[in-house]
Amino acid sequence: MDSNQTNKINRVSLKAMTIHSLQIMIDQFKELSPNNDFQILLLTPFGFIAGDLEALASTEEMLSPNENSNFNFDVSAVVTTRNEFVNKMKDENPAVEVIDNGAALNFKNVRVFKDQLCEPILNMNQMLVFADQIISFSIVPRDFDQQEL
Repeated sequence: MDSNQTNKINRVSLKAMTIHSLQIMIDQFKELSPNNDFQILLLTPFGFIAGDLEALASTEEMLSPNENSNFNFDVSAVVTTRNEFVNKMKDENPAVEVIDNGAALNFKNVRVFKDQLCEPILNMNQMLVFADQIISFSIVPRDFDQQEL
């Protein structure tokens, strides 16, 4: 394996690492006081996304029971499955080359805003965001309104 191939394999998304670092800082800030309750706010080409960054689920964690005797599906497990699939493909054919890094971030308690941060157009329990869609970021109080910003 030449150095160019090694560099491609060892690439990481600095953007994703930056967002993970921001969540660590938010968690530390909350430990100082329960009133320090913030979420990450992302600016994307579509609009704004506010949410809590969570770890990606393993395939064993993708289903969890809920109060209605049904199951919740953690979509972040698809990243783990994808990575396992890519590794299997590379084992079968070493010439397989991944063409992007596909870094995905798993957000919970998600609110999506289109133009202004007045009213969310969508509320979701979970959303995966590809890191290449992030233009900028900040933190906002969990229950912010337009006047606070």
